[in-house]
Amino acid sequence: MAMEFSRPDNARKLNRLRVLSAINENENLTRASLSTLLGLNKVSTGEIVSALIAEGYIEETGKLETRGGRPGTALRLKADSAVVLGCDIKTRSCQVAIFDLTARPLRSEQFPLEGIESAEELRDRIIRVAAKMVQLAKKKVLGMVIATSGNIQGQTLASTPIQFLTGTDFSSLFEGCPFPVALESSLEAEAEAERFHYQIPLENLLLVNWGEHLASALILKDRILPNTAFAHMPVARTGLCHCGGIGCLETISSGYGIRVQAISQGGADISVREMMKDEERYKGLLEKAAQYLGRALINAFSATGARGAIITGGLANLPDYYYALLLDIVEKEGGPSFSQLPIYRSEYREKGSLQGAGVLALDRFFFQKNLLLSLGM
Repeated sequence: MAMEFSRPDNARKLNRLRVLSAINENENLTRASLSTLLGLNKVSTGEIVSALIAEGYIEETGKLETRGGRPGTALRLKADSAVVLGCDIKTRSCQVAIFDLTARPLRSEQFPLEGIESAEELRDRIIRVAAKMVQLAKKKVLGMVIATSGNIQGQTLASTPIQFLTGTDFSSLFEGCPFPVALESSLEAEAEAERFHYQIPLENLLLVNWGEHLASALILKDRILPNTAFAHMPVARTGLCHCGGIGCLETISSGYGIRVQAISQGGADISVREMMKDEERYKGLLEKAAQYLGRALINAFSATGARGAIITGGLANLPDYYYALLLDIVEKEGGPSFSQLPIYRSEYREKGSLQGAGVLALDRFFFQKNLLLSLGM
């Protein structure tokens, strides 16, 4: 998004965004301390604050104690003044949630994709669920972000494991919706969820989704760089992948790959969560998945120069034993260069893309923090 800083309207918009972000990220700011923090003159700061109070987005919380001079009035974000929606479309289910202005989820609803055969049917179901949540919240809706996996080009889902969504233009699909809707990748959403949780930039960390399918991206200051080759790096001599390759990491370490291996060994077509109920039978497959993912991390660290990793997705819920196996591989086979790199398990795990969709909706339709970061503000 390009802006001409010499235009007063654009300067005011950017300063408004800076004020919103500052109040959201700092406690007990006053008009005077805001002016100092952001390097704005007091008149401009006062005008922006007054406008945001009038719109209901921020509120005054009382006088602050001072050692001298006039006491200032503290400001804070009015979290319940508006809401955003997040939607997470997975291969077997879809979940919609509503969030306040602090990205706190207020309620959510999940439904299976079984029986849904077209993009239009899925859209109608999403809108019905969202409308019910909005009616209960009785707040202004700023917008919704839909997160899903696949190759996203603009607002078109060029390819995806969900066949009936392949080639869908989400701008056209949601045209006429009473609030704006944007499509984002699950990886982007998960990265934003982690930024939100840690409250730090997480720059140069590798994000790895260890779920039904594998995906990876390098988190940068204001964007992420997906690594499309991560899931399909060759690690074995056998195993046909859905990409057409042989022996991809996906065939061994993803939930999909573990299921296919289990079926080939005479097991049932069940989820990894169900496998854990009969862990002794499937322990070998789960151990292999963790160990091969550890080796893939070594390769990814070498290729990207990442200074650590965050493991998210449903398989991050595996017991500590499997996580320890992964770390052991990195330490023993990666050597001193990689053994000291931190490898975290996400707090959100399989809920990361939904939480991230809410965070992205707040950024796109309200705070625009990533825009400010890209402009060096």
